[in-house]
Amino acid sequence: MTLRHSLAAPLSDLLAAELALGVLKPAPHFTAKTRLAHDAEFAAAYEHWSLRLAPLALIGRPATPSRDLWPNIRRRLVTPIYPKPLERWFWRLATLALAAVAVGLATAIDRQFAPLGSRFD
Repeated sequence: MTLRHSLAAPLSDLLAAELALGVLKPAPHFTAKTRLAHDAEFAAAYEHWSLRLAPLALIGRPATPSRDLWPNIRRRLVTPIYPKPLERWFWRLATLALAAVAVGLATAIDRQFAPLGSRFD
C-alpha cells in the first residue's frame, strides 16, 4: 500500500459519509454520484454509511426554515461585535475619570505619608 493510497482511503470514506448525509455541495455531489457507478470500494463505503446513518433520518422531521433565516445570519455575521460609539465614549470617559481618581489618591497618600524633610512647603 502506497502513501497516496493510504491517505486517499480515509478521504474516500469521508466523501462517502458526506454523500450519505447529503451535505455535499453540487460539484462534489455530482463527482461522488459519478464515482458510485465506477468505484466498487466507494460504493461499498457509501452503502456502509447509508445503513449506519439511516437511524438519524428517523429522529427528526423535515422543517422549512423561515424566509428571514439567511438574511438574519448574514446580518449577524456583518454586524460588528464591538460596542456602539456612544457606549465606547461612556467607557472612555469612565476610564479617564477612574484614572484621575487613582492619580489623586496616589498623590494624597504620598503627601500624607512622606517624611517631613521631603515636603516642598
